[in-house]
Amino acid sequence: MENKKEKIADFKTAISSTVRSLSNSEKIEVSFGNDASKSGTNSIRLPELSPINNKLNYNQIRAIADSKSLRHRFSDPKTFKQYEPDGNISKQLYRISEKIRCEKIGTSYFKGVKNNIETFYQERVSGLDLKSSEDKIIESFENYLRTKFLDFENNSQVDKKLKSYKKDLNEKFKDKIGQLNEFTLNQEKFNSLISELISNMNLDENLDEEEKKDDEQNNDDKQNKPDNQEKLAKKKEDRQEEMSIDSGMPDLENEAKESDQAEEDLEIEDNSQPDLRKKGKSTLGDINYKTYTEEFDEIIKAEELENIEELTRLRKNLDQQLLQLKNFISKLANKLQ
Repeated sequence: MENKKEKIADFKTAISSTVRSLSNSEKIEVSFGNDASKSGTNSIRLPELSPINNKLNYNQIRAIADSKSLRHRFSDPKTFKQYEPDGNISKQLYRISEKIRCEKIGTSYFKGVKNNIETFYQERVSGLDLKSSEDKIIESFENYLRTKFLDFENNSQVDKKLKSYKKDLNEKFKDKIGQLNEFTLNQEKFNSLISELISNMNLDENLDEEEKKDDEQNNDDKQNKPDNQEKLAKKKEDRQEEMSIDSGMPDLENEAKESDQAEEDLEIEDNSQPDLRKKGKSTLGDINYKTYTEEFDEIIKAEELENIEELTRLRKNLDQQLLQLKNFISKLANKLQ
């Protein structure tokens, strides 16, 4: 056990040294897993290490460390933000394109880095289980750019998985691939052009249009068809189950309304019975709760329940959903004005 811990510590040290070298920054901080002590623009967080015999996990960490180091070295955050497109899916594709631009620059200098990234990507893409349309769009886009910019060669299995969007991507990008290649060393021109191309794909437009139609229908039903509220709510609920984007937001509005109503009812009831209210306050703090037994309690860390790939996927989904709360908060703020 001690020998394994030493090997893991040595591996972390080696990775940290590689990150500083590739990023061309001696001050950059490297953390693993859920270590939040090192955060900020001058830090890189990598997945936690599994046992030393997990080859896939170590290939993953090497590849992610190399990719993030190159991004830190060759990408200017302000320029990146300046040309960032609107829409959740568009933003994800834009981030992927910038990652691949930096990898293209770095792998032209460091052949070992190219091998690390290609090996891990081949393992990852071969094991993909693409269920949602959003996942297919994102993975097809990344794969398309890797084949065009990094000369990555798909096997027949990967081609079969991603062929549905390949033709569409080729129609929209084939005339601009040469220009994008020329702009590889010019981030501003590259970001500007790729952002324009992604925006012209209108990936988020259908979702926004459908949401707008639902809002308009909701307003019409409130004025003319009050009995149709249940049907509309069911329709919106079904749409939310199909798409991970914006999931749960309308429910938050309903829960907020129900919560407000419940608070009003409780306040009326409490005002009518002041003696009971006073008694409740005085006795609640007197309760001294004790657990019956802790014999069967069990504490398990998340990384012990799922492998690192599943945790990474879940974290990615969570981050996507949290991004959508920005739109919900803006809508709620407008309604409260």
